Amino acid sequence: MPAKQEEKVGSILPLGWLPKTWEEYSKTEGGSQIAVMLGHINPENKADPKLLNPGVLPESPGGNVYAAGVRTTKGTMSKFFETMSESAATGFMRGWTPEKVQDLRKQFNAVTPERFDYTANVTVVRYPDRKTALQALESQYVTLSQGLLEAPIPGMPEGYSLKDVFKDERVKSYVNPADFEKITKEIEKASAQMKESFAKSGMNLEKAKFLGEDAVYMKDQSGKKYCQAVAVKNYIVSGSLLYSAGAFPPGSTFCQSLTRFKTKTYVEKVEGKTYTRKEMVPEDSVYAKDGYLNREEAEGIFSSIFSSINKIKVSSKK
Repeated sequence: MPAKQEEKVGSILPLGWLPKTWEEYSKTEGGSQIAVMLGHINPENKADPKLLNPGVLPESPGGNVYAAGVRTTKGTMSKFFETMSESAATGFMRGWTPEKVQDLRKQFNAVTPERFDYTANVTVVRYPDRKTALQALESQYVTLSQGLLEAPIPGMPEGYSLKDVFKDERVKSYVNPADFEKITKEIEKASAQMKESFAKSGMNLEKAKFLGEDAVYMKDQSGKKYCQAVAVKNYIVSGSLLYSAGAFPPGSTFCQSLTRFKTKTYVEKVEGKTYTRKEMVPEDSVYAKDGYLNREEAEGIFSSIFSSINKIKVSSKK
């Protein structure tokens, strides 16, 4: 079991551990474990809406300034609710009113703030020593591939699994025989179902490194890998952000800038008169520069966590 120590495990998350495009919006901490919910801030929230879509700029004199629009936008939840509210107000959404949309919007934001375009969690668990942490990592590997009963129990002798617990006479002596038999059958059934489900998924398990640390991966039939958990000293780091990070687009992915535009001027003469037209065109950019979700930034979050953990002195027990 995870160790109980006076110092909270949350102390390994240093001040400023997140990039400016990410935000921590929920945290649960207790003893040797911390679970943090993170949100990636949608970069399109900071863009000038007049420049995002093609059209004549309202404030342009004589309507001679035209915005070309940004072709690589993905949309925001704020815009979604605004559009939904407008449709409700005009009667296009039968049964809906702007007030009803606003209520839905409040409910949505209570769970996931609309300023985010992606949310995920990171979990960090501290164990008494490196050996126990590696047992916990191995347990994740074995649980999926061989079933719950075969998984080694962290902190117990090498190879001691849940199956051994149910064979232990000392354990049996504390439980009513009828209840013990019922629990055993339920665990055996759950273990078999877990093993069967994983086999049908077409996924494979693989032990490898993640940012130089011991890790367990799931690999699909196309060869794409998803990191399940990482052992860093006597800590196990996991969560949906770790699992998904490898599937994020690279920071070098092309996009058009949301905030940087260049002006192209066109001059033409018609029947002796000179007409000037200006066009606002977004500059070429990449995901990392404009704040879009990208793989390198997510990996940087874990690099920060790992660096903080590696500065801590722990037991050298293997």
